[in-house]
Amino acid sequence: MFDQKITRFGNYTGGGGVNSDHDTGFFSDLGIPSPNDYYQYFNDFVTFTAADWTITKVGTGTVALTPAEFGALLLTNTTGTSDSISMQLTNASFQLAAGLRCWGTIVATVSGALTDLILGLIDETTTPYSAITDGIWLSSAATTALTVNAVANSGTPQTLTSTTGPTPALVAGSPVTFSWYYDGAVYSAGGQTGPQYGRVVFELSGAGVATKWRGEIACVSTFPYTTLLSPTIAMQNTTALANTLTVDKVWVIQDRKSILATAGF
Repeated sequence: MFDQKITRFGNYTGGGGVNSDHDTGFFSDLGIPSPNDYYQYFNDFVTFTAADWTITKVGTGTVALTPAEFGALLLTNTTGTSDSISMQLTNASFQLAAGLRCWGTIVATVSGALTDLILGLIDETTTPYSAITDGIWLSSAATTALTVNAVANSGTPQTLTSTTGPTPALVAGSPVTFSWYYDGAVYSAGGQTGPQYGRVVFELSGAGVATKWRGEIACVSTFPYTTLLSPTIAMQNTTALANTLTVDKVWVIQDRKSILATAGF
C-alpha cells in the first residue's frame, strides 16, 4: 500500500517480509503475516483455566494439567459404567458459513480400549452423547467404531463420499491427531454444476490409529447452518473401569470474511 516491499503468499524477493493482505490493503506492508482475516482458538495446555470451559461430569472425575512435553490436559474418569466427563469452550463463537473456510485439529490419547470419545466442533450441549445437532467431530463407540461426523440443521447428516480405505482402529495409549477442513463452498467440487454446499475433508493420523485415514464428506443444502459451535472434548466409560484422556492441543481457525469478497479500496 505504501512502500510495497512485502511480497504476497511467501514469494520472498528481498523485501521486508511475507504478507497475505491484498496490494491496497491497509496492512499490506506489515512485515509479518497479519491475523486480521482469521478468527481462532488455540490451546496447547501449557496453562488451563477451568472457568473458560463448561465441564459436565457423571461421577467425580477430574480435569487438570499434567506434566508432559508441549503441555497437556488430563481428564481422569471414575469407575462407574457410564461415568463421563465432557468439556466445551464457554460461549460458542464459531459458525460454519458459506464463503468462510474453517480448519481444526485436536491431538488426544485415550488410555483404554473401552471408552466412548468425542473430539471436535459442535453446538452447545452438556450431553454430547445424545444431543449433537450441528458440527464436525470424531466419535468412537468403545474405540471399535471410529466415525467422523458432519451434521447440520438439527442433526441432518452429510454424506461420506470417499476415503483412503477402511476405518482404522483407535490405538489406546497413543496420541491420535484429528484434523478437519470445511472449504466454505468456495471451490467447485469435482467439476460439479449447480449449487455448491462445500466439502468437509478430514484426516486421522499418529500412533493412536492403526493406519492413517483421510476422507471427504459432501455437504448438501442443509449445510452449513446458523448454529454457533464450540470446541468440545468428551469421554464416557462403557465398562466399570476408570479411563483417562490426555489432550495435547486444540486449535480451530476460521475466515472472518469470505475469500470471494471483492477487496475494498
